[in-house]
Amino acid sequence: MGKIKATDVALQEIAKLIISHKYKPGDRILETSLAQELNLSRTPIRDALGQLLSAGFLEKPDGQKGYIIPSLSPEDMKFVFQTRSLMEGEAAKMAARQATTKEIEVLLKMNESEMKAFYDNEKEKYANYNEIFHLTIAKMTKNPYLYRLIKQVFWRSRLYIFFFAGFYTLDQSLIDFRSEHQRLSHIEHAKLIKAISEHKEAEAEQLMKEHISNTFSHLLNPQSTILDINNTLDKL
Repeated sequence: MGKIKATDVALQEIAKLIISHKYKPGDRILETSLAQELNLSRTPIRDALGQLLSAGFLEKPDGQKGYIIPSLSPEDMKFVFQTRSLMEGEAAKMAARQATTKEIEVLLKMNESEMKAFYDNEKEKYANYNEIFHLTIAKMTKNPYLYRLIKQVFWRSRLYIFFFAGFYTLDQSLIDFRSEHQRLSHIEHAKLIKAISEHKEAEAEQLMKEHISNTFSHLLNPQSTILDINNTLDKL
């Protein structure tokens, strides 16, 4: 297993632990114990933790060992999703401008896989497909700096999604509304793909911004957001 591949495996395995809520905001993660738990060498674990640190997914307290999952707040979440909206909206516009047939086919297959993972209740696969979908659009810009920044902010936003989106939480009080949002998410992705495939730049930008805004609003208030979105979908 090469170094790059091993680091990617470590990233996904660490994400799985957080998706399953084995680690939560405020918990400390130690490199040594994590390597033992995942049965991986310390080098890819160290590299993966470094990437997660630079993405804001983890923090490293001064003068202390290990990393911690940062505390979450409504204000920080607002900044994260506001930044995602600005950058990914621009990325969607650029993708629509220069999308190739092959790239569109990749997005379509990704959307199908994402939908299947949701209905099969495969949380890890669903999270991975959602990430790949958004980062594929970022990569379609052919701008490595924009791609890198989008990836960083996207990973930070995953903390809020993993701990507040119903598909990943154990809270049953709003599970129906939250699960419905995840269903709507891949519907919104399909609309975005259509706009990109038709090279409608302004529409693609707007759809991406609306999609990210819907996710943010849902995390703050799942029930009212779903009712609003359902009213829109009834008109389709």
